[in-house]
Amino acid sequence: FMGTGVFEELHHLMGFEDTLMNVLLEPEAMLELAEAVGEYRFQYTKLLVDYLHPDAIISHDDWGSKTSLFMSPESWRELIKPQYVKMYQYMKDHGVMIIHHADSYCEPIIEDMVELGIDIWQGVMTSNNIPDLIQKYGGKISFMGGIDSATVDHPGWTREEVKQEVRRACKEYG
Repeated sequence: FMGTGVFEELHHLMGFEDTLMNVLLEPEAMLELAEAVGEYRFQYTKLLVDYLHPDAIISHDDWGSKTSLFMSPESWRELIKPQYVKMYQYMKDHGVMIIHHADSYCEPIIEDMVELGIDIWQGVMTSNNIPDLIQKYGGKISFMGGIDSATVDHPGWTREEVKQEVRRACKEYG
């Protein structure tokens, strides 16, 4: 498990609003910081892969909210994506399955996720057009999710509610 991805580390360092403002106002400085965080995560990746020889790594970085990315796809491609290229390629080169957790709306960057070599998008939310994504990208990436936590994680939840939601997701998404 690799928690606190590049974007999350940026907003842990300076706060969420400041991170997004700095993406707009200080793009060169933010890229330099993202590269430093990316290099740290790459070195961590190498240690995990070289010494533990995992079959799979769950990498965690939420890139959006329930309904949108936190930044434009273009900004994400300039700032965040490059930090994952070397890291995920190293995993692929060593036969490690990449499970990327992002319980957020990532539909605008799904082709990038496929290009990065992500095997499983874990946490895919129903605000993404899951049936369409399966139709277009099935066989290139697997989608794990389709159950929004707010549907089943609330005061007074029941096992039957959870079972119904799981059955719905399995029926709708196969």
